Amino acid sequence: MSARYLPSAQFSLFVVSLAIAGGLVVAANYSTKPNTANLASITPSQNPTYDWRAALGAVQTESGIEAPGPIDAATIDSLRDAAKNTSSLTDAVSRTLLINLSNAKAQGLGSDIPTQNQLVASAVGQIDATQQARLYTRADLTVVADTSDAQKAYGNALAIVMSKSGGLGYAETLIAIDMATAKNSQAELEQLPSIATEYSELSKALLRIPVPQTLSPFHLQLVNNFQKIAGAYTPMATILTDPLRGLSAVKDYQALTQETLLVFINIGQTLHKNGILFTKDEPGSAWDVLVSAQ
Repeated sequence: MSARYLPSAQFSLFVVSLAIAGGLVVAANYSTKPNTANLASITPSQNPTYDWRAALGAVQTESGIEAPGPIDAATIDSLRDAAKNTSSLTDAVSRTLLINLSNAKAQGLGSDIPTQNQLVASAVGQIDATQQARLYTRADLTVVADTSDAQKAYGNALAIVMSKSGGLGYAETLIAIDMATAKNSQAELEQLPSIATEYSELSKALLRIPVPQTLSPFHLQLVNNFQKIAGAYTPMATILTDPLRGLSAVKDYQALTQETLLVFINIGQTLHKNGILFTKDEPGSAWDVLVSAQ
């Protein structure tokens, strides 16, 4: 869990994920901006008594053509529903953002910062990239009494399960995504499903460990975090076909990984505070190393 990986220049995931919403605003703003190429030669009358509003009204009356008004709310809602009816999160957010910006423009808004911030917040609110994984409850755990022997047995058992899991494919995952984005190659992502399966199997293995009562909240979070991480792999694999979904899943994956590391630290510190000691030849000695490194 402590592996570190420095992404390449092509793989600035956090920069891209933060910039994409702003970029969509700029693109949508440009697409709704009226063409002013032919307006530069039109100059207002120098006659101070000239009433351009009255003249415009007269032209409108004579022509029988009225200036378009704001789009009604029902039409806007219909367009938003249609925009969301797509399997691509990137397409859905882009279309919805364009509709919302066009609607704001019709109301004389869209160029001010508060409106653009609201549009971006609305777009980001659509993002739910991580697959809905099955989450466990305390009833799914085997909770035992808080004795010193139970806590020591738990520390050793958890260390054994984690040592068998290896590095959990953290570096391999980021490297695969980096190579896929750099080469624009879906083949680089083919190993992701097998890594996701490893996380799911790890959750099941953790469920079989008897857990002392005071450590059960931490253990339950571990189990569910690994379930959520496994669920992030499917949307991460769409990074080339649905960039917004893929980038959001990568962000969730990294956040969950960091959060899980903190849970391990809390478990190690709890065992240390309760006076649970491990000899160097016991698997649980890894907790002493983890705590002393903080």
